[in-house]
Amino acid sequence: TETESKTELNKQLKRKVLELKTLFSISTDFNSIRERKKLIDIFLLTSIAQGGVEAAAFFEKTGPVFKAAFSKGLNTETFEKINISGEIEQAIIYNNAVIPLDGFEMKEDEKRALKKEGLEYICGFRQKDEIAGLVLLGKRIAGRGMKEGDFEFLRILVNVAQGAYENAVMFEREHDRTLGIVKTLISLIEENTLRKGSSEIVSRYVGMIAKNSEY
Repeated sequence: TETESKTELNKQLKRKVLELKTLFSISTDFNSIRERKKLIDIFLLTSIAQGGVEAAAFFEKTGPVFKAAFSKGLNTETFEKINISGEIEQAIIYNNAVIPLDGFEMKEDEKRALKKEGLEYICGFRQKDEIAGLVLLGKRIAGRGMKEGDFEFLRILVNVAQGAYENAVMFEREHDRTLGIVKTLISLIEENTLRKGSSEIVSRYVGMIAKNSEY
């Protein structure tokens, strides 16, 4: 009936609004994280909670292969032995969706190893239009299969994580660069101090730092 249709439509709209609010909150949380490892850990836990799946894993691209890097809900000892060949990149690079492993084009022995760990879905993790990693998700809790809305929500969640990951990479690079400059300055200070005596040199550097701190 018309009333039932309106009720169902209202339910769908409320569900969509709740999803958008959830994604906004997740995006804010993700973008506040400055460490890649911590970000991926939280992303995997969020994927499990929001996707209603039993496990989640992240494979990092290292040279010609994707190596098992982080996981939640898996046997770490067996998971860490899995590598996925780089050929998979061609099958996934133009696909932004979360794809079921069943029927997905990849080496059968690699697929068997993933399914043995309980992983059922795969999605590319992109950085600057290149595949930087792979996200693998386990089966749905209580055996319920993925619905279209679930796939869409997880796809957006991966996109949010990709942006936050890129920010974390930039932050780490800037941090490393700054740390390198500081270490160089310390080395120069130590070298000059040993050569010329500490008082005069240290006083000069302290004065320079104090002067620059005023701006």
